[in-house]
Amino acid sequence: MSSFAEYDVHSPYHSLNHSAMVSAKVKALDKYGLAANSYALNLFTRIASQHHQFDDVVSAMDIAQQVSLMIQNDPDAAKQGMLPMRAEHHKQTSLSYVQLGRVIQPHMVGYGAFWVSLNTALNRNSCVLWRSFDTTSKHQHQQWLEARKRGIGGSDASSVAGVNPWTSAYQLWLEKTDPQPHELEESWNLYFGHQAEPIIREWFAKQNPKTVVLDGTGYMFRQKHEEWMLADFDGFIKEPEQPWRILEIKTSRSWADWHDDDGNRTIPVQYMAQADHYLAVTGFDQVVFVVMINGYEPHVLRWERDSERITRLIDAERDFWKNHVQKGVSPHPETLDDFTLKYPQARKRKTVPVADDTDAFDQLASQFETVSQQIRDLEKQRAEINTSLALQLEDNAKLNGQRYQVSLGMRAGKRAKTVTVKKLEEEQ
Repeated sequence: MSSFAEYDVHSPYHSLNHSAMVSAKVKALDKYGLAANSYALNLFTRIASQHHQFDDVVSAMDIAQQVSLMIQNDPDAAKQGMLPMRAEHHKQTSLSYVQLGRVIQPHMVGYGAFWVSLNTALNRNSCVLWRSFDTTSKHQHQQWLEARKRGIGGSDASSVAGVNPWTSAYQLWLEKTDPQPHELEESWNLYFGHQAEPIIREWFAKQNPKTVVLDGTGYMFRQKHEEWMLADFDGFIKEPEQPWRILEIKTSRSWADWHDDDGNRTIPVQYMAQADHYLAVTGFDQVVFVVMINGYEPHVLRWERDSERITRLIDAERDFWKNHVQKGVSPHPETLDDFTLKYPQARKRKTVPVADDTDAFDQLASQFETVSQQIRDLEKQRAEINTSLALQLEDNAKLNGQRYQVSLGMRAGKRAKTVTVKKLEEEQ
């Protein structure tokens, strides 16, 4: 039978009477060596009271853990957050930030209450805060790069799944096994995306004033049971009467990437894999994408959890990490870029005859030549048919035959040059 001392530390904090609450607070903080720390006691009380307004069920240990993390990760900000509020500032709590549609930053009064709520939701699914970084520090940026090599992150998932248009699984393996941390070349698009991210996050918060929006940058999380599963998040949101969800911010120059041939909004496949990885790490049910294309007003897309699809991704990631990265065994090169990286001196070496079956080699080369010519012929034929169908469309949006519908796709608000053919459903 558990003792009352253990019960009041782990029970829902606000269900206790006043004396039990005081006892639970001191005992919980004592486990972190903070029972005599006036800042910690003050912060605990503030987080607990504001968290109670938020109607989340947390224990004294939940709150004490967050007090410890806040003091450990940023003692100056924690102390600033623990200063007594004057009467005229009493209404400037975390709830008023939600009403104003502001993004809640770690230094804001009331941040701790929401952080406890989020951390409680993450811990239920064995997702834990692993590292925190100062995103403005070059030294800590290097530490972040080193940390990324310790596992598979969200941006790595599409490479493992084979759907990343820029980085193959082989190239990702090189990055993870290289002794030196891999620094991404900061192109204009990447630089612009980083600079626009807080603006888009703030826009989303103002558009949804009743939604809690937490800035997630500067933190790295991982799965407790699969410690190689890492995740950095742009943010977290909690909509009214909904669970915590992941906020993912994107900028793009391509209208086509985020729309299908009929002009409907869609999520690019590489970001689907990224979202599934985040859902796998957190156990959450949804990723909310906020996407700005060519500087226009952002739009929102949602990606829902699919447990079977996520299980397949985790299996692929586990195989990549354990059987390739940890064992130092490269995956098979899949692209010409992979081949060039694996055999950088290939063009400088002399020409040699085929060592084994020359007939099989010649047959394969002949097939390649034949198929290449067939592709060129088919592409020419396809272009001619495309033109004929487009001419029949004239100014119409779509044309229906008995079995097929033909339309011109949309690209950035304009009619595309390529037709879309859709088979009509037969009437029963």
